[in-house]
Amino acid sequence: MRVALIFDRAALTTSSPSENLRKTIADITRSLVALPIPVSRPLERWSKRLLQTRPDVVFNLCESIHGDPAGEPLVAAWLELLQIPFTGNPARALKTARDKGLAREALRAAGVPIPRGSILDGTGFREIEKVRFPAIVKPCHEDASIGIDRRSVVRSARALAERVRYVNQRWRQEALVEEYVDGREYNVALMNGRLLAISEIQFSIEPRIVTYDAKWKPGSAEDRGTTPVCPAPLSARDGRRISAIAARAAAAIGCTGPVRVDLRNDKVIDVNPNPDLSRHAGFARCANAAGMDYETLLKELIRGAHTPARR
Repeated sequence: MRVALIFDRAALTTSSPSENLRKTIADITRSLVALPIPVSRPLERWSKRLLQTRPDVVFNLCESIHGDPAGEPLVAAWLELLQIPFTGNPARALKTARDKGLAREALRAAGVPIPRGSILDGTGFREIEKVRFPAIVKPCHEDASIGIDRRSVVRSARALAERVRYVNQRWRQEALVEEYVDGREYNVALMNGRLLAISEIQFSIEPRIVTYDAKWKPGSAEDRGTTPVCPAPLSARDGRRISAIAARAAAAIGCTGPVRVDLRNDKVIDVNPNPDLSRHAGFARCANAAGMDYETLLKELIRGAHTPARR
């Protein structure tokens, strides 16, 4: 089987987790004997090069184009247009999940419990709900905890206004304001509709959130203060309830491939299609808890590749 591995070359130098991506590319290339092909514009020229390799399947690690994360769903849509099977989730799911406003609408329509929240662009609201303090403020179109630090949790109207202004100006996008749910945090890993495992983040820092530093700065105080425990210490009944909510959330977003659903208590706070697939990341940890080593996980992702419908 000929496997082409695609990624954004710019992400190797412009994103903070670049070393993580570099190692992941090396691990997957070695494990699957894959041919690395960086994505570039114009996509017409790039796709011509891709087609010349005659891949049976594309392993999709592309989360941006030239460092722009808005390109992630565009690459998946292009692969669908070319009718090449690829790992991960379809373009529609990637687009919906990247816009937290759209994601909230999809989750609410499906009856999935989410925190009360509003979306603010600095001049008005795209969505209005009365939010009680404390609240958490996040960029509306980012993932990987980008734009989230300890100041993201606010406890007054003044702090809220300052943080929304920061997100609007620093990240040049709307801010999602949600009620801060102070409870146990679970990461539910699903692959092709199958539950792998439930992990829990155990906190020894305040506020109890997973910040950018916690994810991407090993050894930092925030990294040390957010310890994953997998599998989570849950009763069978609680595990079934949490996994059922996560499965409904993934389906509402349109996920058919690997996805991590984050919950606080029973409320969904994030749906992350195409999660980090590095060897030591949370998704691989959950796969290992389900009895899969890393190489088996990669092969299962290939086996469950998204096959675009023929037009």
